[in-house]
Amino acid sequence: MLMQQTGDYDTAAELYQQSLQIFEDLGNRAGMATSYGQLANLARVKGDSATAEKYYLQGMNIAEEIGDIVSMSIQMFNLALLYESQERFGEAVPLLEKSVAIAEHVGKTFLVSAV
Repeated sequence: MLMQQTGDYDTAAELYQQSLQIFEDLGNRAGMATSYGQLANLARVKGDSATAEKYYLQGMNIAEEIGDIVSMSIQMFNLALLYESQERFGEAVPLLEKSVAIAEHVGKTFLVSAV
């Protein structure tokens, strides 16, 4: 994350990809979901919406498969923000609503207050 925050996007992408590979090798699906979210956030910052969407969906699907509803909610929220930035409101609103419902259910008020 530090490399991303300092604007060193190439190094950040390389490290996130390495992280994803390690989690894949270990069979750590929760780590994979998180890595996809990090890659998606980086792609969004770089203006690559198509790649960001692909990674958010991959992370969200993995999180759903393993029952990690908090991670799934965060991925949904970030994907909704991407859609909102593209004025794809019909896709963004249902994701935001579902994300907020999950966050409220599990007590993650930081996510609810961000909406």
